[in-house]
Amino acid sequence: MINPMLTKIYELFWFFCTIKTQKKHYLYTDLKYRIIMARAFYHYTLTILEKVSFNPELFKKELEKAYQSLLPYERAELKIWLQKFLLKHPQLKQYLQQADRFDGQKIIEAS
Repeated sequence: MINPMLTKIYELFWFFCTIKTQKKHYLYTDLKYRIIMARAFYHYTLTILEKVSFNPELFKKELEKAYQSLLPYERAELKIWLQKFLLKHPQLKQYLQQADRFDGQKIIEAS
């Protein structure tokens, strides 16, 4: 015969293990969702910048918004992308060099 006290202890243990597992799953799912959404926003930002590249003023404005809204590691990726993109679009590079700054940050670094 099984001791009723042990049964209760086992049920409580199982209950807390289940809650802990569900919490871990929730945290993992939430983190995964945030990472996916951040990457999606980064790629959306690049798409917008490519589409407005016909107008240097609009490009600068969107670049400023992108820089302010992205996470720090995404800003570094944006700078790398921008350097490659400006090689294909010298008129944008010239305009950004004349504008030179936004929010105290250099838009493009001297090559």
